[in-house]
Amino acid sequence: MEKNKSIIKFIIFIILLILAVIILKKGVEEYRYRKAILRKEKNYIENLLNEKLEKKKRLKLMSILEKVYYEESNNIESIEKFKLRYPKSIYINEINKKEELIKYISAKNNRNMLQINKFINSYPNSKYCDELRKEFINIIESKLITIEGNKNIKSFKIGMTEVTQEDYEAVMEINSTKFEKNPLKPIDNITFYDAVEFCNRLSILNKEKPYYVVKVKRIDENGVIREAKINENKLSKGYRLPRA
Repeated sequence: MEKNKSIIKFIIFIILLILAVIILKKGVEEYRYRKAILRKEKNYIENLLNEKLEKKKRLKLMSILEKVYYEESNNIESIEKFKLRYPKSIYINEINKKEELIKYISAKNNRNMLQINKFINSYPNSKYCDELRKEFINIIESKLITIEGNKNIKSFKIGMTEVTQEDYEAVMEINSTKFEKNPLKPIDNITFYDAVEFCNRLSILNKEKPYYVVKVKRIDENGVIREAKINENKLSKGYRLPRA
């Protein structure tokens, strides 16, 4: 009889011990969960997500982690990583605005024509486009000189140098040179049609109608225009090629 009582007590003790361990484990899990919510540290949350959690708690932590990544995305690299990690994030509009602002500030502060043009092409409806477009044209205009006219010729502006690799790449977003790549050296390895396109794009950046009207007749396998009919829009104030 006494032996049976001892066995029963032992069983009860084991059961209570198991319950205590379960309760303690639950308590530790709850403590760590609450700690993760309060601390909002990426590594801590990610480590916790690698463990078994209730679905509700897991979703809560995933939501907090996403917000932490969003709040820490303060440069282009971290923003791109966030967009790859959370392509359907509830913060996607805000993160795009962050990216737009960072690129605008960079282009403005650097006064880099290529950056400016890429920004305008990437964010055509941005509120910063007009400001950057004016900055772009100001840089271009600073490279021109005015030739005074006479009775037969009106005054006009012309580049102080040949079109440089820097200028061409800023407008066309490609540097086609076959020689030394140097932003201050003249662009080479372009066709007449490329030069016409350069002028037209520059006109559009200045919100002017293109001077050249191009009707393409033949394009090669690389997408390069090989034959086209070029007409001049005499009413345009846009950029054009110098001629005798």
